[in-house]
Amino acid sequence: MPGGGNTIRAERELVAAFNAVRKVKTPGGFITYETDRARGISHGDLAWATMLAVINEPIGGEGENERFTVMEF
Repeated sequence: MPGGGNTIRAERELVAAFNAVRKVKTPGGFITYETDRARGISHGDLAWATMLAVINEPIGGEGENERFTVMEF
């Protein structure tokens, strides 16, 4: 299985990046997201890049009057 170890490592790094992102409330009461930088996850860069790519990908049905929906897990 050539390269299989690299794929597994990359998947684990992506999961770790997503797990490093957490929802917090600002002192002003707004919701924002921050990344735990102390765990060596490189600021969750992989997670943020993935989220931005997915949210900007037109996945059918987009038109002028379409509404944007966010689902939180």
